[in-house]
Amino acid sequence: MSFFKTAKLAQYRARQWLRAMFVYPKSTLSASALTYDDYWDEKRPRGEHIELSPAERDRADIISAVIPQGAVVIGDIGSGPGVVLKAILDQHPDARGIAYDSSARALEEVRALGMRGEPLDLTRPRSLEGVEPCDYYLVLEVLEHVPNSEEILGTLLQKSARGVFFSIPNTGFLTHRFRLLFGRVPAQWIHMPNEHLRFWTTRDMRWWLTAQGYAHFTITPYRGIPFLNRILPNLCAEGMVVFVPKKA
Repeated sequence: MSFFKTAKLAQYRARQWLRAMFVYPKSTLSASALTYDDYWDEKRPRGEHIELSPAERDRADIISAVIPQGAVVIGDIGSGPGVVLKAILDQHPDARGIAYDSSARALEEVRALGMRGEPLDLTRPRSLEGVEPCDYYLVLEVLEHVPNSEEILGTLLQKSARGVFFSIPNTGFLTHRFRLLFGRVPAQWIHMPNEHLRFWTTRDMRWWLTAQGYAHFTITPYRGIPFLNRILPNLCAEGMVVFVPKKA
């Protein structure tokens, strides 16, 4: 990457962080009837080419580096349009993927990418009983949206053969700290403040997993401030990808 392109990207990220510190997300509190399908219609309008966002690309690369080559089966829980799963499968040509989501609109995109898509509503009790056993499960940017995160993680670990990957935002990131400093709570929503029900920092995550009895796990910080996000992840990483392996 050239110096000028790097500088331009850094400037863009700095503007994003400044907005995150001082500006509220879209004023859409009247949109209480907005459905999950509406969300995907707005984020990825029909007819547009679906591309990975930089954050999605980072998550796909982190996970792909851990999953071994071979005929593994990957289940993506709350997959959205399936672009991250597709990126992982592109790097693992012998693997097979199944995408699960409650949005019919998102599942249309999954199938358009040539993957299998199945309906799944995590708000319904025992919904995970119908999920097929897989070697690995992905639960990316999902657990912060649901109240029963512990139950979902535990159930998927039981069903998996090798483990579960999940990703969440890091509420300890510096932009969220600055919002608190200036009298505002962290704003991690797009349309409504009730989009995120759970919040973790990287330090909280270690405590949370240990408290549930998971002795072996890896937390990979990503995004945020390059280099410093590995040295001071609780302050300088925007998000984290966690892998909890299946107990032997």
